[in-house]
Amino acid sequence: MTSKSKTEVAQDKPEAAAQGGPSVTTSIVEPSAGSYWRPGKVRFSDLKVDPSVQREVVDNEVLSIATDFDPRALGFLTVSVRSTGDKVLLDGLQRKTAAEMVDYDGAVDAILHYNLTKEEEAALFRRLNNRTGVSSIASYKVAITERVPEALAVDSVLREFGIDVGSRGGAFQAVKRALRIVSNPDGINDLRFAFAVAAHCWRSDRATQRLDGLIIEALAMIHRRDGALIEVEALMDRLSKRPNGQAGILGEAKTRQGFRGGRLPGNVADVIVAEYNVRRTKNRLPDWQR
Repeated sequence: MTSKSKTEVAQDKPEAAAQGGPSVTTSIVEPSAGSYWRPGKVRFSDLKVDPSVQREVVDNEVLSIATDFDPRALGFLTVSVRSTGDKVLLDGLQRKTAAEMVDYDGAVDAILHYNLTKEEEAALFRRLNNRTGVSSIASYKVAITERVPEALAVDSVLREFGIDVGSRGGAFQAVKRALRIVSNPDGINDLRFAFAVAAHCWRSDRATQRLDGLIIEALAMIHRRDGALIEVEALMDRLSKRPNGQAGILGEAKTRQGFRGGRLPGNVADVIVAEYNVRRTKNRLPDWQR
């Protein structure tokens, strides 16, 4: 069978669309010069895990594998053999963790990749896992290693405000919302504004230390619409004095949504704009159109 170029592959799908199928553009990712792969055997004890190109252990998945462990059902692991000789696991962490749980360290099948850059390792992990339930946080962290521009933009803003990403404690979780924000023109400044206001108002409050993604998105939307019209210190003062902090804003937004409809971020923006305009006779922000 003759292999197809990127152009030829990209032309296949529009023809399908003419027959009633979806119209999409496709391409084949070409390996970088000098990189190659081959099948081989590895032992779990020889494999290293690099968190920058890997997701976290998912306990339920590990237990499911370990309670019915069968080496024949492990399939192929995906491993990057680095120039140092380290064998870095790119796909198979849950299987590795389950094998360690049952003390199994036999030789298993693997696809061994050679001469990959760190960015290529991250991209390969993403492609191998784009049909599985990898968390948005894990995907975001790998996207940073892959040097995806939107992920790097979000990372720079979070670092500026000393905010961690994660699923525990006061770490920020809503990375999908943050990525959507920076995908807009000048979105990085919208996100920077949102975190500046939210961190000032609520980060010191232990009860609401985690900054809520809906509020971050709403603040970014307000900045994108109103920008220089906003008196930032006045907005911070109003929001920081509002009873019940973030929870109070979200509760009122949900109530408004129940009566008026619309998307929840728009209703959150409506609550924030209304709070900002309290007792203002001039320099008011326009009412939010949900």
